[in-house]
Amino acid sequence: MKANKDMDQKDFDYTLALKRMMNDVLIVEEDLRQAKTVGIKGVSEGALRIVESRIYDLKAAIYNGLKTVGT
Repeated sequence: MKANKDMDQKDFDYTLALKRMMNDVLIVEEDLRQAKTVGIKGVSEGALRIVESRIYDLKAAIYNGLKTVGT
């Protein structure tokens, strides 16, 4: 990834948006981690596992998007 000073405005805006998305995802991930400690069982536990999987996929997509800047 290029340094901020070497990016054009479009790349900078794209990078900033992805970094903000990653920050939001990390907040949601922390909320999920805290929810899992409550001891939810059954269907709710399965739902939390699905959310956890989707968070992982979203983090990977954001990371891959950041790698495309400046290539």
